[in-house]
Amino acid sequence: MVSGDGRKAFSSMPSVGFPGARVTFTWGNRSLADARATIEKYQGLVQRRRQEGEADYLQLDPDLGWRNVCSSVHPRWPYSTNALGNRRSSHDNTIPAAPKCTIAITGNSYVHGDESTDEDTWVWQLQDRMGSDALIHNLGTTAYSTDQSYLRLREFSSDNHLDLAVLTITSTDVFRNLNMCRAFMMNDYEVPLYKPRFVESGDRLELIKPPDVGLDELATCLDDAAVLGHLKRYDYYFPTLAFQAFQVMRRFRIPVRDVWPRYFHDGINLTTAICKDFASWARAESMTPVILLLPVFWGAFPAGRDFDVLTDRLNGTAHLIDARLAFTTERRALPRDVLHHRFNHYTRLSGGWLAETIGARLEHILADVEHAATRQNVQFSGADERSS
Repeated sequence: MVSGDGRKAFSSMPSVGFPGARVTFTWGNRSLADARATIEKYQGLVQRRRQEGEADYLQLDPDLGWRNVCSSVHPRWPYSTNALGNRRSSHDNTIPAAPKCTIAITGNSYVHGDESTDEDTWVWQLQDRMGSDALIHNLGTTAYSTDQSYLRLREFSSDNHLDLAVLTITSTDVFRNLNMCRAFMMNDYEVPLYKPRFVESGDRLELIKPPDVGLDELATCLDDAAVLGHLKRYDYYFPTLAFQAFQVMRRFRIPVRDVWPRYFHDGINLTTAICKDFASWARAESMTPVILLLPVFWGAFPAGRDFDVLTDRLNGTAHLIDARLAFTTERRALPRDVLHHRFNHYTRLSGGWLAETIGARLEHILADVEHAATRQNVQFSGADERSS
């Protein structure tokens, strides 16, 4: 069992000996030693917190990498989960008893609602907006990528009826989907864990599982040649000598092309493939698939061209909600602390805009689905009458 609070702990490089040389670098480690040190610090944090009596909010999972603990209250952040292991999206005594539809929304920390109380998350506000007509499950999990979100949704739906399945995409997902060891991407001492990822194999997706290790083996498994070979083959951010040299040059502000544009094409292709597989699976399971593009206009990866490309490629794949519409020019001009918290997650106000925009679109989708079902029933009834 492991703890995590979604707070990103980024590294800051010391002065390198000349004025203005202090560099704050948020993404990328230089070597396996750096990644191992990040993981070891995480192990120490978890062990110390347990000794101090803190409960775990996240736990290791051999299939998903990590997941929320069921019926858990985070010891330091205002988060809580229900008995299903989902972030609470309503009070227990206000859960709709007989909703017209059941919706699951899956995604990363921007769906989970990091840095906000349960009641301030946009999914909670969406549940309030839709009222007793809908039951909404918040499957969002800190630090997830699209692959984990999709797998979590498939797992959840096996035991819970769903009418609408909503797969959420943020800009960071495009790059996270190419990663298997989070400590290779960033110095995040809260969730530097291993994750699964999909690879394209012809016209289908192949699932590559992460190393199946416990808390004590998270760092030492990097000494295993088989584990290293596995990660080197499938993780775009594996610290090869060339990648380490690139990172060193970036940290010393040597003008080299950023790594993210080089990975953009592959990340977009894989994200598109995952979304299309999700839509096909949902329809086969009698669910209505919805792809939600969830924008962030601040931080390292502001939404922009990636959403334009995904919108074009996913047209007709599923119902598509582009939530950039929630952030008008006037709203985006507001002070940053109004728009987002310290670590870039939505505030209650900006989350409310999302709930309003997404809710209106979901209501429209539900009306379309109901109308299509009614029309189909009428056609069947007419066919029966003619045959009799």
